[in-house]
Amino acid sequence: MTTQINQAPPPDPYNNSLRAQILRNFATYDGPPAYKPWRAPLRTPTSVDHLLAGYTPKRLSIPVAMIDRPYFHNQIPWAVELTGTTNSLAIGGKPQAGKTTFLQTLIVAGARTHAPKDLQFFCLDFSSGKLRPLEGLPHVASVATRIEVARIRRTLAQLTAIANFREKVISDHHGLDWASYLQERHNPQHLASRDPYSDIVFIIDGWDNFTTDDWLPDDAIQGEHDKYIEQVTSLARRGANIGIHLAIGLNRWTALRTTIRSSIGLKIDLSPADINDTGIELTRVVNEIPPKSPGRALSTHAKDYDGIEDAYMHLMVGAPRLDGLDTMAGIAQTFATTVATITEQWKNETSFPPKMEMLPAHLSYADVTTKAPPAKHEDPEHLRWSLPVGLMESTLEPLVLNVMQDPHVLVFGENDSGKTQDLHTIAKAITDRNTPQQVKFVVIDYDGDLEGAVPDEYMAPSATLNDGTVASTYIRNSLELEKSAPLIRAGLEPRRQPANVSKEDRARHSWWSGPEIVLLCDDWHQVITQHPLQYSALQAELAEFIESRTSGFHFIAACHSAQFYTLTSLNKGALGVAWNRGGHVLVHSGNKDEYPGKEIPIRKRRPGEALYIRRRQQRDTVQIAQLP
Repeated sequence: MTTQINQAPPPDPYNNSLRAQILRNFATYDGPPAYKPWRAPLRTPTSVDHLLAGYTPKRLSIPVAMIDRPYFHNQIPWAVELTGTTNSLAIGGKPQAGKTTFLQTLIVAGARTHAPKDLQFFCLDFSSGKLRPLEGLPHVASVATRIEVARIRRTLAQLTAIANFREKVISDHHGLDWASYLQERHNPQHLASRDPYSDIVFIIDGWDNFTTDDWLPDDAIQGEHDKYIEQVTSLARRGANIGIHLAIGLNRWTALRTTIRSSIGLKIDLSPADINDTGIELTRVVNEIPPKSPGRALSTHAKDYDGIEDAYMHLMVGAPRLDGLDTMAGIAQTFATTVATITEQWKNETSFPPKMEMLPAHLSYADVTTKAPPAKHEDPEHLRWSLPVGLMESTLEPLVLNVMQDPHVLVFGENDSGKTQDLHTIAKAITDRNTPQQVKFVVIDYDGDLEGAVPDEYMAPSATLNDGTVASTYIRNSLELEKSAPLIRAGLEPRRQPANVSKEDRARHSWWSGPEIVLLCDDWHQVITQHPLQYSALQAELAEFIESRTSGFHFIAACHSAQFYTLTSLNKGALGVAWNRGGHVLVHSGNKDEYPGKEIPIRKRRPGEALYIRRRQQRDTVQIAQLP
């Protein structure tokens, strides 16, 4: 038997080669990894809490994205700086490119890094309505969608009022700039302390839709849309000096008017709706944005955390969430938690900016009088005849009718719109501020709806006619009006202004003495229907005194809106003369067809709401107070 001996394999000539040794070294290496100069492409968004990791808070610096910087071999958080030349920004791109996500992230990151008293947001959402879930943040004063025309109108009015107030304070205090203004807000003795807001970011998502007028109701007045565009333009132009910053999301850059474009210092490009819309100088770089990559963008100008200028660098917009998930999946379900987290973060703050108030649907007389300057019976006429009757939408300040300067008040509207209630409120304001010796009323009330509006002691005395009948000053039908009209004229006759009266005598109406006379008329449309002269009713008796400011006569009348156009066009009758003379006009709810022109909007309104018109004054939506 032969024993076979296993021999070792021949030595591998390469086993101890340099190549083998290097491979063994690589296979068993446990040191630091090799430097990778290139980072992975920006494919997924980074959550706000990850963007803020290691973030050093800085005023008006808000991290919103990750930026890829090939030259520096890194990807770091990228922040918008709402200061200096980048006070305002715009982000453009096709639908679903990530504009709304950017604005959501701006709000969430801004609220996470700034106290509510230091940064606020006012939003117009003309896009997807996805800004509304963030309205609960203490930093967000209001979010209005395109169907909420009243809230849109109120937002623009509020921001305009804030801008006007700030400019006036800065102008009145020479040498005051915005930084000084912010410091003075903490000084209770300074006028700036009355401003409840600080730096404001005014967001308009869906600018292309906002700049068309198809979102306005069919009964919008001529020039209404242009007014809104002008308000935004004014805010953009003035904002840099008064702490108002615009943030606009739009599909096409060509939709941004030159007057606004020049005020936008920071422009961010997402995947464009039209490559030709970006401009020749950007066409090449914008083409580098990967298609079907929502959130991928290019910055035109900004600074990173390290202060290095970066232009035309690729960005990935962050995800507006705080749960550590770097994804947009299920984002809608996270907003409630995000709002709760940020609210909890700032719960110990001592002051919070107010939410934007709307014009209330129901308004008591006491609500108005407590806000209005008081007046006593012994005060001068101009104070006693400044009548607080409602609130103005633009400022939420009392609507005060100065019926010494403009003596007459005309009210139009359909049935149950609030016309008669207006007369009750106006009568209450007059009798509250004047004694029975200072004012007397004549009332025309065919339907009896003014019962109790004027206390008996304020009524002008009745008169006995030659035939022994009594001509009452509370007139309930056309027969009584026929009797009383000549007596009203006779009572006013001594008040006719004589010739060659000096300016001082006119101011004192030295040629007559006695109380002011108020003719309070409900349902003027019934008066003209039953009067023999119809549209010319009471013109012969009252026209001269309606046209005079020195007769101490006030014509206050309510009429159905169906007669509005005819009466104001003809300028006939007491009401037509008062319209032509100019005064205070309240236009309540009615049908659009009742006024063919676009100068005066007749539209459906809630009870008590009206359009207030006065010459030499901006028109305003108002809510008239109701009596108990």
